[in-house]
Amino acid sequence: MEQEGRTLFSLTLGQEARVVLDLSSINELDEIIGAAAIDKNQWVIFSRKIRELLPEIKVFMHVTDASTQEMQPSFSDGIADDFLNEYVSYYDKINPWTKINIRYPFMKPMWTEDHIPAVSLRGSEFYEDFLRRLGDCDSASGIKLLHDEHRFAQLSFHYSSRRAKVCNATLAPMLKLLAPTMRRSLQALKISQAAVELDNLGGFVQRLLHPAVVLDRYGRVRASNPSMDDLLNAKGIKIGREGKLSIPDERVQSALLATVESYGRSSMTQPLKVFPLPILKTRCGDFQISCSPMSGNMSSLWGVGEQWAKEPVLLLTFAPLCSDPIAKVDLIRQLFALTPAEGALCNLLAEGASLAEAADRQKITYETSRSHLRSIFNKLGVKRQTELITLIQRAFPGMF
Repeated sequence: MEQEGRTLFSLTLGQEARVVLDLSSINELDEIIGAAAIDKNQWVIFSRKIRELLPEIKVFMHVTDASTQEMQPSFSDGIADDFLNEYVSYYDKINPWTKINIRYPFMKPMWTEDHIPAVSLRGSEFYEDFLRRLGDCDSASGIKLLHDEHRFAQLSFHYSSRRAKVCNATLAPMLKLLAPTMRRSLQALKISQAAVELDNLGGFVQRLLHPAVVLDRYGRVRASNPSMDDLLNAKGIKIGREGKLSIPDERVQSALLATVESYGRSSMTQPLKVFPLPILKTRCGDFQISCSPMSGNMSSLWGVGEQWAKEPVLLLTFAPLCSDPIAKVDLIRQLFALTPAEGALCNLLAEGASLAEAADRQKITYETSRSHLRSIFNKLGVKRQTELITLIQRAFPGMF
């Protein structure tokens, strides 16, 4: 190391090219990464600067689910999109480096040759079918920069094993020096992207007519609409400790807590188990609570930050139940474009009446009732009475 010449290290290995990295280069890279906290495109500029130093390397950043080992790309430089698509769809599942990455310490540079040397990969499906076609990528240096309960972000540099020593000897100290700035930049971008996403989500919730609230994976309220605010004020529902939704009905609260707990254990690729939520009965009416997990389509999101910002949330909607028979018939009629008599028949059948009982309650003959039913079948495209009842009950959950 030369202090006067501001050279951090100079490296010559055998007949390999001499690589020099000075303090001004490190400072320039550090400034670029710092700017990436508010402009994710700076990561691309950073990778290009690194490739000017080591033209043969390929740069790749990704987020990996630690439990399922599913990977989502953030950005790459030097790797064609078709290879990335192949990797995401299949080859990441047989990549022997992935298990090493998951276990490896946070913020510590890693070299694949120390754990799974390139020579040991030869003959494997991953090497023969993917790495060889990709070209000069059978060794890598990398570092885990950011992680939460289930995922971690990793930056890696891929190169030929023939140049493994000189590449890693250049990249490892550079990663160690720049890692703190990289981590801070990613963390800041994660927070800012999440805030933008929450603003967008809040705008969506505001447009819902029924009371609605958005919960994060810990059950904390992240957004609500004016109708929900009214419900909070008048129906005994409140936001309790730590910003969590509190419902006085123990059955509903228990089911909601079970759903949130399942959601907290879920990952990027594992489906959320939604527990059936009972009808919420209040002094001012009954409500059917619907729980819908919402998340970004990870496979279509490319760019640093999105994988973290698009963390799934739970959307709860509180639909007021209609107990007035006339109002229920009107709702059915409006949805399915039926006549008053047809709407009344659908309402009675959905409540559990037989066709004969429905005819009697409507004070019409059985044949007239059958005629109405045939007309309903034609309009709704169903062939059986059970299909009709299922359709109505699904259209109005909790109303029957």
